[in-house]
Amino acid sequence: VNEEMLMENLPEDLQREIRRHLFRFVKKVRIFSLMDEPILDSICEKLRQKTYIKRSRILYQGGFIDKMVFIVRGKLESVGEDGIVVPLFEGDVCGEELLMWFLEHSSEYRDGKKSR
Repeated sequence: VNEEMLMENLPEDLQREIRRHLFRFVKKVRIFSLMDEPILDSICEKLRQKTYIKRSRILYQGGFIDKMVFIVRGKLESVGEDGIVVPLFEGDVCGEELLMWFLEHSSEYRDGKKSR
């Protein structure tokens, strides 16, 4: 079932309520828990659910972080540069660095500074 097509045919307020329910785990991330509802609604509009099978490589060591991963069901192992394996479970997040990087850089540009 193409969830996006199904959703786009619903009234906007119902879409928003469904997204709030589906992505309620977002508020467990500290920085998101501090945000106002309209901002969270905008973020939830961009979220997409994905299912990974066992032994999938989601983010690569030494690669660019281009997404955040919220573990909704199951578990994930994060292997650090030092080789230490950290188990992640339902409710955990991987890739928060991307959000922190974006917030730092967007505030620099908003303040009229350019990072070099």
